[in-house]
Amino acid sequence: MVRKLFLGCMLMLFCMPLSVLAETLNTAVVFEANQTLLPENFLVYTNGTDVINHSLKGFAEKTLPTNNDYKDKPGCYIACYSHNKATSVYGVGKDIYVQGQVRVPGQYSERICIPNGYERKDISKETAFNRLCSAKIRACSGIQCWAGGDTGGWFGIEQ
Repeated sequence: MVRKLFLGCMLMLFCMPLSVLAETLNTAVVFEANQTLLPENFLVYTNGTDVINHSLKGFAEKTLPTNNDYKDKPGCYIACYSHNKATSVYGVGKDIYVQGQVRVPGQYSERICIPNGYERKDISKETAFNRLCSAKIRACSGIQCWAGGDTGGWFGIEQ
């Protein structure tokens, strides 16, 4: 009985259009991301222009400060950005640098963290998140930082 059920499930996967299968897998990845806490000293790897979450030849290991004061579920991470290269972990282009990240109540919509209550707002313009970055990320203390939600890539969210 179990074997027939397993084979039936496998057959269903093979018969599914690839777009449906990809969407199903991405939904599972997003769900898992909303449940997961990253390490407080999250290791990332950069070559100066790109950043990834695994070691690769030509990429330098860096520690991305990660605040996990919010531990409930679901949650997601906002990135804290500034124009200060000296205290940054990596650059994202056009004189913008990541200083750290903070877990907040919310969830990923595709690869973007959407904090609860900010579903249709640009969080980079919200002073509450700018203050959160200053309070939780040491490199943002005393400089102007702002928040953004594009952190789903750490979990393998593609879109």
